Amino acid sequence: MSCGNSDILALIDYFQNGTDLSNNDWDNYNYFDLWNAIENGTTPPDRTVCATFVQADIRSIVFAVLGVFTSPSDYLGENIDFYYLYLKAIGQEVVSPKFSNFCIGQLYDLFSIGLTAKFRQGQNFECTMSKVTAIASITFEQGQKLDALLSKSAAIQNAVFEQQQTFNAELASAFTGLLDDYPNAAAAYSIRLLSSTYSGPLVRIRKETGGNPEKDFYADENNELSLNSSDGGGTTLGSWIGSNNGYIVTWYDQSGSNDATQTTASAQPKIINAGSLITENGKVAIDFNASFRLEVVDFVSALDELTIITVNAPNATNVFSSIYSGFDSFANYNLLYRYSDDGKVFAGFSGVSASSNYSSSSFYVAQQNLLFLNFDNSLTAGSQAILFVNSVDFNFTGINDTGTLKTVSNGYIGSRDSALIFSGTFQEFIIYNTEQSTNRTGIETNINDFYTIY
Repeated sequence: MSCGNSDILALIDYFQNGTDLSNNDWDNYNYFDLWNAIENGTTPPDRTVCATFVQADIRSIVFAVLGVFTSPSDYLGENIDFYYLYLKAIGQEVVSPKFSNFCIGQLYDLFSIGLTAKFRQGQNFECTMSKVTAIASITFEQGQKLDALLSKSAAIQNAVFEQQQTFNAELASAFTGLLDDYPNAAAAYSIRLLSSTYSGPLVRIRKETGGNPEKDFYADENNELSLNSSDGGGTTLGSWIGSNNGYIVTWYDQSGSNDATQTTASAQPKIINAGSLITENGKVAIDFNASFRLEVVDFVSALDELTIITVNAPNATNVFSSIYSGFDSFANYNLLYRYSDDGKVFAGFSGVSASSNYSSSSFYVAQQNLLFLNFDNSLTAGSQAILFVNSVDFNFTGINDTGTLKTVSNGYIGSRDSALIFSGTFQEFIIYNTEQSTNRTGIETNINDFYTIY
């Protein structure tokens, strides 16, 4: 059986194949109205006008397609075949409908698919457009946020760059050591960094344990020796020493290569006791006791000027001790500073001697002291040697100006021999082969700012 109604055939083709019917030659305008309502959503005549048309059935379907009618009671026609179409248009299924008109039956079958497809397309389109609108809105907001973030990022990068530049500048100028301000020392030893250009270790330590291993350790992030000091390979002093004792093998010269060393274990001064650094007034200290001493190549070579600056703490009263001793024979000390058993302070330079009338109690025995000892052989008698202790002038008297500084073979920090031992701690020891009296105040201030001695 075939359908003979050209309008219904056109609608079937439209539903089945999506044929464009905008130029179709409609025999029955009612079918065109149906197609136009489905395709373009055109509004039909109102309900009253529809009731007067012979094809009120199709008009009812048009209203149903457009969502004007929502129940079967709104159907205006009388043809059962078109009623089935109407029910389909409002979304109600008819179980096994019986069509008297084959063409309408075909239209019903395709109408079910076609109408659903059309409606779904519209819904999907609306949904898609809604999503597109939402996405566009979100994208815009995200774009605004992204622009803000990028702006912030640029600002942060700029700030970071400026901070880095500032940091670099500060880093370059952050640390200025004593030797940067007062260069050309003959030797300089300390438990702190003295020069911004010195990159070597501060000390070499022997660990008192099986095998007695040794390691070099550098200044920490605060430019001083601590248990956080590294060996240069990632090992800290604290983790390496554990609970053991530690002794100084080498006290490195930060001004050159005149390192103070002691290879004999029994003569090495102590710096760590049972895993804890020895301290004096809150700063790391090297403990010299009895026969402990460090040997250096002597600094004096027939010079007329010499300055020694040291931070130390004698631990007994009336100690007969050598802070530094260089000699060419037992009788000639080319740099000697000691307490005598009669309560006097002496300084000797190979026959040039000077004594102070101050008693040993005035010398602040058993506490940390900053000594500044200066000798200038070119000055007149009575003013060649000066000694300041904690920035106080000790006013030497009885100076013998007939002696000269002699070239010697070796020297010692701590003691020269069993007769001139020093008992106490050292923290800093600096020697200049030129007199530094004009720089005294600046040197003392730099040292006292770090150690807070007075």
